[in-house]
Amino acid sequence: KDGISTERRDEIANGIRSFFKDDATFLLDMEATVATVDNILSIFQIFVAVVGAIALILAFFLLLISTTQNIKENIWEYGCLRAMGFTKAQGMRCFMYEQYSVILASLVLGTIVGFILSSVVTAQFFLFMEFPFALDFPYGLLYTMVIMSVVTTFYAVWVPVSEVNNQKIAQAIKGNA
Repeated sequence: KDGISTERRDEIANGIRSFFKDDATFLLDMEATVATVDNILSIFQIFVAVVGAIALILAFFLLLISTTQNIKENIWEYGCLRAMGFTKAQGMRCFMYEQYSVILASLVLGTIVGFILSSVVTAQFFLFMEFPFALDFPYGLLYTMVIMSVVTTFYAVWVPVSEVNNQKIAQAIKGNA
């Protein structure tokens, strides 16, 4: 009954349990079970956020290393572009556009594949449990990850390009990174 106290619910449940003849029969308190599931889901959300943060930190350093290596490999070309009149800001934008196009394409593809995969797994789980299909899309987590990946990409590109932009054009053409 709605509004019953926890003590009264425990008292009734213990009274019912006294009629059980074996260990195969058990009683579930629905309110306590729902509260436990809510707590577990909250802990799972924290776990996903921590794993996502760790993944983004690792992605930042991987992107920083790959961008730095890409700039060092193409420093002569970048120096030639600068010698032909490319400004520092245009060079920064060029590298930013390149990395953002890769990151945004990865975000879109990853979100689509993840959504399809989670839909299939959720549908299969609910089919076996004989529940109606319900999928709760984690919009907050998606927005957080998109914002963090955009910020991460900005700093991972800005750091190495700023180092090259601080050099003279002649040093860049010589390939001295």
